[in-house]
Amino acid sequence: MNGTEDYEYKSNIKKVKMTQDFKFDVDLSGEDHNRYSRHSVKHQKMPYSTLDDFEPLSTIGSGSYGTCKKIRRKKDGKIYAWKEMDYGSMTESEKQMLVSEVNLLRELKHKHIVRYYDRIIDRSNTTIYIIMEFCDGGDLATLISRCRKDGIYMEEQFVWKMLIQMTLALQECHQP
Repeated sequence: MNGTEDYEYKSNIKKVKMTQDFKFDVDLSGEDHNRYSRHSVKHQKMPYSTLDDFEPLSTIGSGSYGTCKKIRRKKDGKIYAWKEMDYGSMTESEKQMLVSEVNLLRELKHKHIVRYYDRIIDRSNTTIYIIMEFCDGGDLATLISRCRKDGIYMEEQFVWKMLIQMTLALQECHQP
């Protein structure tokens, strides 16, 4: 890192303290309910999505709950990411945490937090796809690992910039 790159770190940090006005309106049961109302989410520009609207391009990463993939919307070629999680094997408390995450992501709007756009529930495969902003710079953990592996030190100015961005994102998460 030479310190001149304009790298903006985005995180999907969860709120530590949930407020009581959250509505758990994402239904992961097998019942066929209408989609949640979007009238209160002003940043929402994506119409209701289906799996057929997207083309998976590559796997970004995977973890214990699922996989993150880079995807392309077929109608306009726009690039997004989605978190693909099988909720069929989750406990009820894990499902509730997933519902809370989706509802929280819908509400968070900050330039240093990864933007949520939509979600698709595939009931036949008990899989939820959370469609989010694609950050082509990757994540900070990967950047740190790469620098450590290559023996490269990050410029102090860059580290301060990342710390400030993370602090601002965390502050947003704790707003009432």
